Amino acid sequence: MPLKNGYIGINSFGFGGANAHMLLKWNLKQKVNNGIPSNDLPRLVILSGSTEESVKLFLNDVANRPINIEYIRLIHDVYGDSIDGHLWRGFTILNILQQDSIREIQNCKNAKRPVWFIFSALGSQWPGMGRNLLKFHVFANAIRVCDVTLKPYGIGVADILTKADEKVCEDALHAFVGIVAIQIGLVDLLTSLGIIPDYMISHSAGELGCAYADGCLTIEQTILSAYFIGLACAEGKIIRSSMAIVSLDYECLKNMCPVDIEIICRNSENSSVVSGPTDSVREFMKILQINNIHVKEVHCNVPYHTSYLASVEIQLLLNLNKVISRPTKRSPKWISTSIPRTEWFTSASKLSSADYHTHSILNTVLFEQTTHLISNNAVTIEIAPDSVLQHVLKESLCSEVMNVVLTRRTEQNIDAILQGIGRLYNCGLQPKVANLYPPVEYPVSRGTPMISPSIRWDHSKDWYIPCFETQMSIKSRERYVEISLDDEDYYYMHGHIIDGRNLLPATSYLVLVWQTFGMMKGITYTTIPIIFRDVNFIRATHLTKSNAVKVMISIQKDGKFEITERDSVLVTGTVHEISNPEQEMIRTDLLPEINDEEEYMTARDIYKELKLRGYQYNGWFRGLHSASISGNKGHIVWKTNWVTFMDTMLQMFIIGYDTRDLCVTTSIQKLVINPKLHASMLRNSVAGVEDTTCKDKTLPIRIYRELDTIIAGGIEIRGIKTTQISRRRLGQDVVIEEHVFVAHHDRAKISLNEAIRISAQLALEDHQIIKVKTIELVEDVDDVAPEYLSSSLLLEAFGDEPLIQTNIIVLTSPNRYSPEDLSQNISIRDLNKPSVDDKALIVAGFNILTKQPASLERLLSFLREGGYLLSREKCDVVNYTKYLQQYELNVILEKRTDKEMIVLLKKKIWIEKRIVVYINNDNFNWLEDIKLLVSDENKLEKKSRIIIVGERDFESGLLGFVNCLRKEPGGEFVRGVLIQDEKVPKFSLQDPFYIHQLQKDMFINVLRSNETWGSYRHLRLPRPEAEPVPTAHVCQTVRGNLDTFCWIENSLSVEAHREDLVRVVYSSLNFKDVMLATGKLVSDQAISRGRIQCTPLGFEYVGFDANGQRVMGIRDTDCIANAVVKDKDFCWKIPDVWTFEAAATVPCVYSTVYLALYIHGKMKKGNKILIHSGTGGIGQAAIHL
Repeated sequence: MPLKNGYIGINSFGFGGANAHMLLKWNLKQKVNNGIPSNDLPRLVILSGSTEESVKLFLNDVANRPINIEYIRLIHDVYGDSIDGHLWRGFTILNILQQDSIREIQNCKNAKRPVWFIFSALGSQWPGMGRNLLKFHVFANAIRVCDVTLKPYGIGVADILTKADEKVCEDALHAFVGIVAIQIGLVDLLTSLGIIPDYMISHSAGELGCAYADGCLTIEQTILSAYFIGLACAEGKIIRSSMAIVSLDYECLKNMCPVDIEIICRNSENSSVVSGPTDSVREFMKILQINNIHVKEVHCNVPYHTSYLASVEIQLLLNLNKVISRPTKRSPKWISTSIPRTEWFTSASKLSSADYHTHSILNTVLFEQTTHLISNNAVTIEIAPDSVLQHVLKESLCSEVMNVVLTRRTEQNIDAILQGIGRLYNCGLQPKVANLYPPVEYPVSRGTPMISPSIRWDHSKDWYIPCFETQMSIKSRERYVEISLDDEDYYYMHGHIIDGRNLLPATSYLVLVWQTFGMMKGITYTTIPIIFRDVNFIRATHLTKSNAVKVMISIQKDGKFEITERDSVLVTGTVHEISNPEQEMIRTDLLPEINDEEEYMTARDIYKELKLRGYQYNGWFRGLHSASISGNKGHIVWKTNWVTFMDTMLQMFIIGYDTRDLCVTTSIQKLVINPKLHASMLRNSVAGVEDTTCKDKTLPIRIYRELDTIIAGGIEIRGIKTTQISRRRLGQDVVIEEHVFVAHHDRAKISLNEAIRISAQLALEDHQIIKVKTIELVEDVDDVAPEYLSSSLLLEAFGDEPLIQTNIIVLTSPNRYSPEDLSQNISIRDLNKPSVDDKALIVAGFNILTKQPASLERLLSFLREGGYLLSREKCDVVNYTKYLQQYELNVILEKRTDKEMIVLLKKKIWIEKRIVVYINNDNFNWLEDIKLLVSDENKLEKKSRIIIVGERDFESGLLGFVNCLRKEPGGEFVRGVLIQDEKVPKFSLQDPFYIHQLQKDMFINVLRSNETWGSYRHLRLPRPEAEPVPTAHVCQTVRGNLDTFCWIENSLSVEAHREDLVRVVYSSLNFKDVMLATGKLVSDQAISRGRIQCTPLGFEYVGFDANGQRVMGIRDTDCIANAVVKDKDFCWKIPDVWTFEAAATVPCVYSTVYLALYIHGKMKKGNKILIHSGTGGIGQAAIHL
């Protein structure tokens, strides 16, 4: 029914009991001028979306509509704040003439990025530089104040900014005032948009802009200071001067400068500005250009920052003192380029005073000292009439830094500043764009287009949402639940992995009981405050993708519950509803204070540590957001799932144990859930806890270990007991290696195994392959036993490398070796009838360089291109250069063993072209060069190489970077040179020292002290050798692994009195020792030992005491030892008729029976006793007693 006036009522009745009512009134407001703006100011529209396509389509919708100021204002307000989940941002600039609009779209992480204002000055002025900016009312208001302030001095600021006459900019006073006025207006404009700098840096006169942005000077003080500085410099009797930017490092430029030319600005490592008499500067520019040094003249006829201005210092200081009568302190935001960094902390440099600004205009600009402080994720905004510092910023800063320009001389239209503001939005800032334009009164008029049809959703992902169903009601006290990983309700349980097994979370049993309790009462379980007591987790339940698990939950009238699977009991305990849950929880005023620990551990740190212990949590079970080092405080992410939240509380309890053991929860004394308190804490919580990337709400968690209590949200858990379980053994033994530098040509003495291992690694490093083939030639004259063949050692070396598959062939005479003597991975072929199909990566032999050439030629015929020749020569062989030249071989490695010289050689490869890229950790401009070199567009010839050089930085990440680069397309051309010797000459392709090494075409080349070439290798750590000690006991280092028994030294010989020591002859193995060793029982002492896992064994011994008396006794542990400290109450003399062997069986069992029957059982004459298992130790002792 069409309506033209009146009211509309809307009522909504929800299934959950939430009812809403709304009364809508007819909007009488009519469109004015069809919503077309009253001015010609282009409209900047910013918006975001969850996908790139959604932003693109929305911008299309906006661009295809006629400009409507109300519609645009609605978009401005909707996207005035950051929207979670919107990872794509874009903007467009619309103009009245409907010309092609500017549009940019960018991926944005929504992370906070520091904003740096860069105030540049010298040479940035141009005619009409403020004409377009004056169209913005905020900027115009600032210029109006400047105009009023300087009117008594005959200066019209608006005229300076709008006149197109070149003479205006050539006037030093007008240029100086105009630049500062532009900076004042831009600061006000950005402030009105909510763009506030975190830091600011100036260049030359930009120090006044910093002072204004920092709040140290008012707008009047700033423009007056600019006037008096410009006036003093323009009216002083100063030379006619020029300036030039020179692309050369400071020291070289300093040595080249004529006497009358000074370096006034140090922009960057390779850029400076010089100033001096005009004729001298132009003559100097010609000299630089002849030497192919880039130089560019700067339009500035005043020698700022030179000694030529010394005559104006007194007058300038006098005038500025009148303007800045009460200087204020500079904030830490303002990074000074006028004061050397070493003097930043002096009292004189801390004030924005007349002295400071006089000093800044008369002394060198130290811009270079500040740029390295700009972080890699920063956003820089150059504030000046022109972008004169962009080349310096791009050269000095990381490529990830976003450099934004607001005004350009080359783009004399208003689109430049709007484009700059749009880019600020695209990179994560939140400019209040609506403030650029006249206000729009709400509500908007009828006929304004709706926004919602233009919003597109991201349907590429599946999202897990709470499933709200009508609460089922059951009359019986038991129900069956089928749990399947394919079920949407239980799919999240995929992430609960412990020791590689998908287990049903312990907390899920409690939630199942809670749900059942709610069904019995016929109300939603999450509204019921509940308490669990004496919960015992008896058996773990495995989840598989193929089979569902069916469990039965049974709750009795007295609150006792039981969860079973088939005939097996899984969990038992009691459950009750509580009307006042606060009374069951510890009062907050009784809780001990937790010290103010920082939560240094991030989620990544926490779950890396848990993974090392055997917990491979994923998905929603990675709920810990942060934690302190002690594990006593942290924050948990709430994902609207009670199971994962409570499981994460148990994880926090585990992380507090300083152990690498794998523990599971076996019982909980008490658990209280207060849903109302939990909801209240969620409402009061803040998302993210200082981390803008976290979209879920987080709640604090506290562990009070002295009370054995965990509290998080509305949940309190008390009395958790855990049991250590044995971990599954790895399918492959761990290889323990050290990463060390190995010189290649020092002929140092090492083991044969290490020499072969180094050779294997060098060959593998040079060829990115998985299937490795080696051939070893053993001739009749070679006296080599099977165990000393290089093939066996190569097989071992390659076996320690992941994914490598080996094919090793030994060429020898028939029947020389039996297949049983060699590994099954080594095949034997007839020396005289070799049938080798593929070429080998490594060919090996004995005395190849000293035998007849036929042996060498035979081996080389089997070698693949770029392959390696390994020869084991006699130690007295020193010179083998004739073969190197004849067969074009390079020596790669030379090492000695006790009997042999190990020589690794490689066929020469002639390289036609080498491209050098120098890398460093200070800036990453070189990264773009490498991208270009390895890209598909820049196809390199096969005999070309990209040489990546790292020098002067011994901690360079060159090795890892080159390793990663080798796996990329084009990476086969990359070679690395890491120079770790300060005394060698700088790397150069003209230096024979470096060329000789590069001719070997090694993948990695490391230069250490004494001009030693080598590389970093992984060598096996030697096994620790046993040492004689006074006292020791037997421990098991890996629980459940019977191969890990070893002797551990103790301090009894030092700490114990000699008369208390017993020299042990025998120690019994009891059933408890067997249970501990096989991992079926956990020792408290083992857990208390911390990261060094060790299970102590033995609590019964016999031996000689200090007096030579034969004794027997028991202790708590560590009795499988050569000496123990006797407990005088549990140590007895051995009867003479007993042997040591017999006595060793007595103390434990007879003490146990005596304690049970006489001490606790109070057994008397005439009592009867049933002795069960009478053939065991305890049974035999009980029968005898």
